[in-house]
Amino acid sequence: MLQYKRISLIYYELTGILFLFFTPIQLKLRVKKYIKSIAEYQTPKEYTYTKEGIFVVQGDYQKFSREYIRQAEKAQVSLVIAK
Repeated sequence: MLQYKRISLIYYELTGILFLFFTPIQLKLRVKKYIKSIAEYQTPKEYTYTKEGIFVVQGDYQKFSREYIRQAEKAQVSLVIAK
């Protein structure tokens, strides 16, 4: 009976350790595969903040966004995005 409890305890500990290490590694590999499949993540983005708005440049694509400019002016903070 005591031998059965030890084997059971070892089994549960190994299962727990396997679960704790396997799940994060599996998630990381899934995310890596997902990011490689999306073209938007393949080239870096450049953000420029001016009084007119926020300009986003990625390769040949350019976008102008004015929706968050009011909050950024009120906050008076600098936003630097570095890779």
